[in-house]
Amino acid sequence: LEIREVKIRTPLTCKLEKGVCKKCYGVDLSNHKEILKGEAVGVVAAQSIGEPGTQLTMRTFHTGGVATAAEVQSNYKAEVAGKVKLKDIKTLENDKGVEVVVSQTGRIIIGKHRYEVPSGSILKVKDGESVERDQLLVEFDPYQIPIITSEAGKVEFRDIYVRENIDVKYGVTERIAIKPVESSDVNPRIIIYSKNKKVAEYSVPYGAYLMVKEGDTVKKGQIITKILKTGEGNKDITGGLPRVQELFEARNPKGKATLTEV
Repeated sequence: LEIREVKIRTPLTCKLEKGVCKKCYGVDLSNHKEILKGEAVGVVAAQSIGEPGTQLTMRTFHTGGVATAAEVQSNYKAEVAGKVKLKDIKTLENDKGVEVVVSQTGRIIIGKHRYEVPSGSILKVKDGESVERDQLLVEFDPYQIPIITSEAGKVEFRDIYVRENIDVKYGVTERIAIKPVESSDVNPRIIIYSKNKKVAEYSVPYGAYLMVKEGDTVKKGQIITKILKTGEGNKDITGGLPRVQELFEARNPKGKATLTEV
């Protein structure tokens, strides 16, 4: 059918002031017909939360099945021969002449096959290029997420508290952004100045590894911070329940997290 994108309606984005409209809800799962006005919404969702919640109460945990961590992959190769299409991919050429991806949601498309391209990746193909099967498309580091500056200039830290870890064995000093104890109302960020004018600003999450120091001069395409990816291990349906519980209790969590993006 060659269908690339389909617009959908969902209760998550329904603009009805009270409840959910029939078009955004869809069909009644009990009879596969259009939902009737006045029917309860969220029954399946409530059951999905309640059942594993019971398992948590009894302290019995079940892992495995299909929800296990994915195999670590550091590159993508073409599954079929065809012409490459780059979508929503923005690159910068670093000081070594290498094209580095700076966009967050870019994709490589070859026919019906799609490959998500993370930030910091090294592109091995160009838009419109014809590739053979098993040809290398992109390389990336599966263990870290780099933050790359799109502008050259001088580095200035704002609200960044640094902890230094010294590796005696290898003689390496790691500088990590930490959360201050005395104040939580801070916004850690790195600002790039060029000719006394702010040209770029990047938020620095807690736990990020700082690859530059205050006052350093950086080049376009240079990595300024790195965020290490934690090991996923076995995923379980009960993993997100504490976050869901916070929603019902209307508490303000210490560590904010995105349950799902709309």
